[in-house]
Amino acid sequence: MNLLFVLFLFVAPSLEKYFSYDLPKEKKALVIGIDGLRPDSMTHAKTPNIDFLIDNGSVSFNAYAGGNLGTETEQVTSSGPGWSSILTGVWTNKHGVTDNSFKNQNYKEYPHFFKRIKDFDPNLYLVSFVQWTPIHTHILSDADEFGNGSDEYVSEMGAKSIKTGKSDVVFLHFDDVDHAGHAYRYGNDYPEYIASIEKTDKLIGFVLDEIRKKEKEDWLIVVTTDHGGINYGHGGQSIDERTIFFISSGAGLPIKTFDKGPGMTAVAPTVFRHLGITIKPEWGWESKPFPSLEKGERDE
Repeated sequence: MNLLFVLFLFVAPSLEKYFSYDLPKEKKALVIGIDGLRPDSMTHAKTPNIDFLIDNGSVSFNAYAGGNLGTETEQVTSSGPGWSSILTGVWTNKHGVTDNSFKNQNYKEYPHFFKRIKDFDPNLYLVSFVQWTPIHTHILSDADEFGNGSDEYVSEMGAKSIKTGKSDVVFLHFDDVDHAGHAYRYGNDYPEYIASIEKTDKLIGFVLDEIRKKEKEDWLIVVTTDHGGINYGHGGQSIDERTIFFISSGAGLPIKTFDKGPGMTAVAPTVFRHLGITIKPEWGWESKPFPSLEKGERDE
């Protein structure tokens, strides 16, 4: 037998494996919303899964909710306006939501970012699982699969949707942290609030376990919140209520902590950059992706 042929048979399997790694990975995105999570309490609690995302991406503990003070974008730090801004990419002066009644909403002109994705590619599979039902009854559009339930349900369904391999963009909303804040007060001095954060981190871990198995997929993971909290509530414009965190992890993003973070409206642009979808000016989105990768703009 020819010596070269024998060598080929010996190395062929390893060559096949080698070249498979050169194939482009399928770009996918997971957006995790943790309702009412203060940044200082997130770092105070034991959160190994969130810490993993921070250690493998970009983070700011000084992002903001509530719009820009003293302008038409200023909005109450409540869940209705907050999740509207996160999911539409605009502030109250555009999406129209001023409180949790959702009166005067303008989602026809400024829809959930899922609609923009479907306009780009109707074949992309979009899923959303939440605890706070108004996200679905008022804001959501163009989801291929969605459901409402407990935080445990959200974690379980999120993990399943990733495991199947058909989901391209996944949105998960966890609400128990906010419930604990309202019941026991927001902040590091309240054990029940901290315990709720640590429980949520474990639930997020089940979702991340499925992503770690997807070697041929390139996942961007964005994590943020809709507001902070003070005493038993939120809604005002204090630092405790306005200051939020913003994590963009994976996808080859720089590993860095940014002193100045974006507004909550940066979620959709960050996802679109990863998916390679051009953002159109007529959408009126308020923020650039986080972090900015343009030269000279790394700290903006």
